[in-house]
Amino acid sequence: MGGNPAVDGLADHAARCRLELHGASRRDLGNTMPSSCTTFTSTLQSQRYRFRS
Repeated sequence: MGGNPAVDGLADHAARCRLELHGASRRDLGNTMPSSCTTFTSTLQSQRYRFRS
């Protein structure tokens, strides 16, 4: 990435969440989602809007 530690950290967390979600959907047929990752996703969305402006 652009060498921005904050962005790199976000990407690392997102990758970990994807693995977590993948494991959860295999176990629970997609019915449960780790709330930390759900919260993280909405946080990331609002951060993206902030980066654009």
